[in-house]
Amino acid sequence: MSHNGICRRIFIVGVPRSGTTLVQSLLAAHSKVRSFTESHFFSRHFALLPFSSKAILSRNPAPRLCEFLVENGVELPRSVLPEAPRNRFLPFGARAAAQHFLRILDDLTLLESKSVWVEKTPRHLRYIPFLEGLSGPDHRPHFVHVIRDGLETVASLHTASKNWDHSYTVESCIKRWNTDVGFSLTRVTSRADHFVFYEQL
Repeated sequence: MSHNGICRRIFIVGVPRSGTTLVQSLLAAHSKVRSFTESHFFSRHFALLPFSSKAILSRNPAPRLCEFLVENGVELPRSVLPEAPRNRFLPFGARAAAQHFLRILDDLTLLESKSVWVEKTPRHLRYIPFLEGLSGPDHRPHFVHVIRDGLETVASLHTASKNWDHSYTVESCIKRWNTDVGFSLTRVTSRADHFVFYEQL
């Protein structure tokens, strides 16, 4: 299937509990936008190489991809992605797996006669340099950074995490906010990055 019909790939990123879901809902209200559930595709299956924009597969992403497709109303066999390399420290397969995932999002979007898709996984913030290198100039993704007041975000994240598999201490929530917002600030000069402030919505 041709991907020329896709005019925009959008990743919504930021600190968890900063309003990323709200921004996704607002964008998804547009008739030409296909919105997807949180994939955690890169954050759970790819490891970033230090001081580099490259990443390697840390584990086989195929099972999670199948779950993600079911969450979005599609079922595909587990063979949709190649197995992760036996040696987890080899980069072979990482780029191909990532590009395959993007093409699947493209196809699902085009099947609904839409031209823009939105994927929201806050932790994909750190994978922006890697994601930028996956596509040619005609399909480079855009990144929407959602930024919320630190005190409000930390309080919400700390409270919400009590119901997650691993709860966060207040100190770890503060560190997460400082680190993630600091990374977002390094992207302010990029034309592919857009900033939304929760309090201004």
